[in-house]
Amino acid sequence: MIRWFEYMERIIRSSLQIQLFFLFILGLYFINSAHHPGSSFIILIIFLGVLFSLVQAKTRQLREMTKAAKQIAKGDLTFRVQANSLDEVGQLAEQINIMAAQLQQKIEAERQNEQMKNDLITNISHDLRTPLTSIIGYLHLLQEQATELSEENKKHLAVVYQKSKHLQELIENLFEFTKYTHHDVVLQHELMEMNHFIAQLVDESYPILVEENCQLIEHYHPTPCYMMADPSMIVRLLENLIQNAVRYSDSPKKVTIRVWQETEHVLISFRNPAKKVTPEQATQLFERFYRLDTSRSSKGSGIGLAIVKSITDLHQGKISAKVESGDILFTISFPSVTSGTSPSVG
Repeated sequence: MIRWFEYMERIIRSSLQIQLFFLFILGLYFINSAHHPGSSFIILIIFLGVLFSLVQAKTRQLREMTKAAKQIAKGDLTFRVQANSLDEVGQLAEQINIMAAQLQQKIEAERQNEQMKNDLITNISHDLRTPLTSIIGYLHLLQEQATELSEENKKHLAVVYQKSKHLQELIENLFEFTKYTHHDVVLQHELMEMNHFIAQLVDESYPILVEENCQLIEHYHPTPCYMMADPSMIVRLLENLIQNAVRYSDSPKKVTIRVWQETEHVLISFRNPAKKVTPEQATQLFERFYRLDTSRSSKGSGIGLAIVKSITDLHQGKISAKVESGDILFTISFPSVTSGTSPSVG
């Protein structure tokens, strides 16, 4: 957009130069037509002064419009240009102001719509959590006392219980996603050493590794890797990535976790076999409700990795996913700190 305004500035400036040139020729004509040499000199001085003032005024307006374009491009849609004339320059200034106002209204409307959507999801999730928890509790109780049921009814009861648990997980994910994408979310920063933190979390994930018959390979940095973060959010982020890698790894299942440190960043990567994932699909994995397997039998909700992306953004980190030699590789980068950094609340 800035380039467009600079282009328009050059066009208008060229137009002004052409107009001023003809005015100058016209002035010379009147000067040559004057009968007194002294008065001709005075007319020339006055004429050049008027030309200079006109050029300065128009150039000042053009610079102001270029400044406005740069401010708008940076996101300051409240910036306005003073339209001090009714010529082409003044009309262009007015159009810049109209464009900025329209953009501001559109962005505000989109923000309000997004907030209303998040509030709706939050309210629905909250209203469903309590009755669903009661339903799951009663189903679990029925399973424990189902000795008199036929084998077929036991299977039906098990399916209902499993589907209810899946629905509960989906609702929790929706609730968490709206919480992490809320603009007013507050992070409880603490100093974290990621080698030890991830190793402990991996130990706690042992049951799912056994259940999925998944091999886990760990590589940790030889020295401590410190960062400031909200531990509860980082736990959720890492749990989602571990579960995603284990559940969707191709057979034989294998997940490789690596922690290392570069100049000013702590990096964490998760790698697992995923030959069916294309590079194009990898770029969409962090979109809300996106699923590789769109069949109704898929257990995924399409929210887990979106939550990972939101938590990463809240910590001023970066995350990427790419296909590499038949594997899917997730890499997260967080700003690192020294061990002497004092914890703070953000």
